Amino acid sequence: MKNRRNTMGLLPLMLLIVLLAGLVGCAPPDNTPERVVPAESQNNETEGYESEPTTSLPAENEEDESDERHFAVGDTIRVGNLEITVVGYRISEGEGFFTPRDDNNVFYLIDVAIANRGDAVESISSMLMFDLRDEDGFSISTSISATAMGRSGIDGAVMPGKVIRGELGYEIPRDSTGFNLQINPQAFGRSGLFSIGMDETSNTPTNPDTLRSSRTGAELQVGETFSSGDLEFVVNGVSMDGGSGFFTPDEGNTFLLIDVSVINNGSESASISSMMMFTLRDSHGFSYSISISAVAAGRGGLDGDVMAGSTLRGELGFEVPDGMTGLELFVSPDIFDRSGITIVSLD
Repeated sequence: MKNRRNTMGLLPLMLLIVLLAGLVGCAPPDNTPERVVPAESQNNETEGYESEPTTSLPAENEEDESDERHFAVGDTIRVGNLEITVVGYRISEGEGFFTPRDDNNVFYLIDVAIANRGDAVESISSMLMFDLRDEDGFSISTSISATAMGRSGIDGAVMPGKVIRGELGYEIPRDSTGFNLQINPQAFGRSGLFSIGMDETSNTPTNPDTLRSSRTGAELQVGETFSSGDLEFVVNGVSMDGGSGFFTPDEGNTFLLIDVSVINNGSESASISSMMMFTLRDSHGFSYSISISAVAAGRGGLDGDVMAGSTLRGELGFEVPDGMTGLELFVSPDIFDRSGITIVSLD
């Protein structure tokens, strides 16, 4: 048992090492940040999606040309193959178990979108890439409770042509201002380092709709089979469910059930984890966590061992807004190899 505990204790360290290795290729060391001017304005209202309200700030008349690494909320900044946009922020009082530790504090949720314009997978780490500083220069730690109140996180792999979007969560004194978000897309090196003045907005703010994921043609369709090593996967179908009894979605939402089969063609058993191997994202890059209530409304989950020569079938359950379209399922059979991710278009 002692050896087992030691091995499990090393797992987080191993995962961090793998993530660091993946981040090395996020941006070449000679790349400096540059502002991307949107080619055209697009309508922000899209079917099944409504943007979160963000605080309106007075626009600056001129940018400080003496600091080429200081940008504003709404700017899209390119570093290497990544385009990073701080879309805005919102204030939350918290709810239920997730409330600020101090009555004089509030949650500060920063909406960030990152697009991958390259041809290789990029890894994003909120802990390594983002550092919020107050007006005195003190660094503010990420708040787990604040992050729990956010729409989704900003960690994970970004496939070519795709976007990851989420909210960074912090706890700050009520009515405080003067924050700067320092961003470094590189795990090693500082040539890509830049900052966003959170009290400033761009004169030509990037509309979030310009940062939607594109269909690259590499996505599979429902019913198509794909393999990873000895494992064979197929999304058999997708259905909506309103739930029943204690297991019902929030008003305006529905349960999305994804029927998946995993066939083991190898000579040894294999373990399947729905939380580790499957991620649901919409076209804006927001991710959705597995919903226990949605899984309870389905025919059975997709976790457990698959014996050699046998099949495991179950339904992944998520809670999504009514009418949501553009959803994609990201399947990662090997959590240590992000290049092996397969994307299945669900509509």
